[in-house]
Amino acid sequence: MANSYRDVKMADKKSLLFTLSPRHIEALLREMTLKEKGYKVIYIVDTYDVSKYCFPLGIEDENSKHSVHLIADQQISLDYFFNKMTPKPIFCSEYNDELIGLRDKVRRAIVTLLDRKKFISKYDSVVSKELKNRENNYALIAENLSLLTSLAISVRGGDVNFNSLFKDNLIHIEDDGLDPSEYSNMELPDEYKNDEFLRVVFSHFNSLIDRRGQRFYAELFEKKGPRRKGQTYFEFLDEERQKELESAFRDALIIKRVLELNVYYAEQRRKKPNSEKVIVNYLSSAPWTGTVINRLKDFWPMVENRRYDFHRNDAQMFANLLYRSDSVGDLNKVRFKLRDLKFLLGKEQRYRLSKKMIEIHGLIEDERNRLENYKLLLKYNHFTKAMHQANEGSDLKENTSEALANVGNFINANINSLTTYVDRIDLSVIQLDLYNNLRDIFDSKTIEINYGKDPVESVKQQLPLVFNYTSLTGNVSCTELLQHIVYFCKLKKANSSQISEFRNSISEHFPNLKKGSPEEALVKYLVCLVLPTTNIPTERDPNLKTFENINVVLSKFMTILPAKQRSVYEDSVFKELRYIQVWASRRCQKYIKGLDLTNRYIKKYPKDPRFLHSRCLIVYAWIKDYESKSYEAPIPKEYSLNSSLKDAEYAIELYESFRENDETARDSIEALLNTAVYIHAVLASKTKSPDRKVNSLIKSRETLLELKQYNKLSEYKKHAEYLATEAFLELNEAEIIQNIDKRRQKLHFALESIDRAIDKCEGTSKRLKENYEIRKRIILKKLEHCS
Repeated sequence: MANSYRDVKMADKKSLLFTLSPRHIEALLREMTLKEKGYKVIYIVDTYDVSKYCFPLGIEDENSKHSVHLIADQQISLDYFFNKMTPKPIFCSEYNDELIGLRDKVRRAIVTLLDRKKFISKYDSVVSKELKNRENNYALIAENLSLLTSLAISVRGGDVNFNSLFKDNLIHIEDDGLDPSEYSNMELPDEYKNDEFLRVVFSHFNSLIDRRGQRFYAELFEKKGPRRKGQTYFEFLDEERQKELESAFRDALIIKRVLELNVYYAEQRRKKPNSEKVIVNYLSSAPWTGTVINRLKDFWPMVENRRYDFHRNDAQMFANLLYRSDSVGDLNKVRFKLRDLKFLLGKEQRYRLSKKMIEIHGLIEDERNRLENYKLLLKYNHFTKAMHQANEGSDLKENTSEALANVGNFINANINSLTTYVDRIDLSVIQLDLYNNLRDIFDSKTIEINYGKDPVESVKQQLPLVFNYTSLTGNVSCTELLQHIVYFCKLKKANSSQISEFRNSISEHFPNLKKGSPEEALVKYLVCLVLPTTNIPTERDPNLKTFENINVVLSKFMTILPAKQRSVYEDSVFKELRYIQVWASRRCQKYIKGLDLTNRYIKKYPKDPRFLHSRCLIVYAWIKDYESKSYEAPIPKEYSLNSSLKDAEYAIELYESFRENDETARDSIEALLNTAVYIHAVLASKTKSPDRKVNSLIKSRETLLELKQYNKLSEYKKHAEYLATEAFLELNEAEIIQNIDKRRQKLHFALESIDRAIDKCEGTSKRLKENYEIRKRIILKKLEHCS
């Protein structure tokens, strides 16, 4: 505790608390008063504070900018904010790209660090020699010091890190905490309409970032405007400047959103006095944000007939926590202490020695000492000072070697866990990215079915139809939800009521799935696999991305989950995730990887027909795409259309046992029978042996009869794929008929079948219809030759 005027003055510069202004304290007092009146406060959080919480020293070395005391206070305040704040803070979709960028930056930094074998191998010798060869080793260690210390804090126990915020649900991801469906269509006051208000907010950020460019960038905004939600036209600028402006634009979007929300809730209070009282705050400790919001006083929301300052920063969170902890929840005591602090900040600029100031400093020290990272931060501070002294030619202090050894001990203890840490971050971002894909889908006015890049045509072949999953949570039948998704995707053309029913079903079931669980991932991956929409840019390629993400999430879940949980999930949800994974590999033309995975899973689950079914289609699609030159790699010699047929036949046998638990197994049997008909006909068209050709055509016809018997004739004629397959068979049968009249008759049967197929696929898959049109032209050409 400080005990002299000089000590107090120096200590003041080392506390986050004394970065506050009287206005900040006044905002806290106003919020307390509103809470006492029954107001609920929702917080939206900036990516800046997420980054500072997870990586308190940053990801790159910034020694000159760090104060260990301010960082410690910041960790205390953000730890309180993310872990204790109720309701949970909300992370909005506008910041998703920033979060992905942060993930990529951390991943690159760690990978670079791990690749520096020179750094790792020399560490023991550096410690033992007590920096005698300091010229090279100082630079080598110094450039990684900030990252290493930041990671040491982030990975401790796995409790306070990037992953816990999202996967362990310390914060809400937008729609979990906000329902935008109501306020998104509300009538806003004139000052918020169009993009004029957004331009005003953005121009304030511009003036702070670069005063000289204010007019230029304001004009740029007016001319170009936002390309789509959260993105702007700044591509021609240098990278650093582009990132600054895009970040500022996202902050402007959030400020506008917070104001809109407050206007909406104020209107709800006016219309329905007994409705829930809600205000929305914005936590952002980023440079300029507070200044910009202060310049927008005329736009602040009206609460209880007064303008309400909705901006908060880490220092305010720290003051709030500090005085609450000291007063044990007594709001009157908190209010009095905050007023005292406001007086000290406003009137005693030199912080004269006083009993109150000494009490404040003592309280701060008590809070810091409860922070488990504080000692690590102090060691970092001592070491960086010693590094600077050594570089300046001063004698080394005794604590230098000890501090260096502490960093070395961290590396030795944690170097193997850094890769796992990157994996955890990847998993968090994947979940968030999938969530945003899902939200985009359900916000769309139309829902399109994605049929993938592979040549498989049947709708029943495009989707993983059968799920042999039993809910582990006990709250929801995951199988029911998955089957509802499959049912919707099988519709030839969904109408508005069916789309509405589908969305309602998804919304009804999703809240019962544990956030971040493998069950939730299973549903999300299926949805993102089959339901991309027009408002997801094509360059993001969600179909391809889904396959890569499934590969990642499987390995990450297996790594992160405790051993007991892994064994429980192994024969339930993991098998279903792998089932989607191999289907995604074929749809994305990832044949090499898909075949390798499918072979592994066939060995692991030998009685599960779905993996044999998948291999059948992967082999068929690979051969067809290679022949059409749309895939470069030739298939291994041990695989052929005959091996694909064998997989189909064995899978059909196994699917019969599935039918007891899942009626959709019938769809898969039908689809495989149709595939077998087609492959037999293809084999007939490829062979030069008349006997083999006839034999293959006989097998194709017999399998077609089996399909018709399995499926009622009236139902059979509804399926475009079955009709198209029959047309292909009849076309090949016509080839072996010598009599011209009978050949012509057979070709007319083929033409009739393909016309029905084209008619049935009207309004569904454009690609499917185009393929059938090509087949029709081939049949017509054959008919011309028979004339």
